[in-house]
Amino acid sequence: MLYFLAIGQVKGFAFTLGLTTILDLVVVFLVTWPLVYLASKSSTLAKPAYNGLGAVQQVARERRAQAGAAKTGRG
Repeated sequence: MLYFLAIGQVKGFAFTLGLTTILDLVVVFLVTWPLVYLASKSSTLAKPAYNGLGAVQQVARERRAQAGAAKTGRG
């Protein structure tokens, strides 16, 4: 849209912006997504110690325990 409304150098900027946006989407779908998918299927990289999600799992466990204690009235 910007390309059609622009004049001069702004038109060049709009073209470059549109082109890089399209290329970025292509890279995401053809490169990044398959790499993340393969990494998530790897048994080594799925361990919380390697992927950095160990702390997230710990917080989730604590919140579940607090919610369970609140339901049973042991809080």
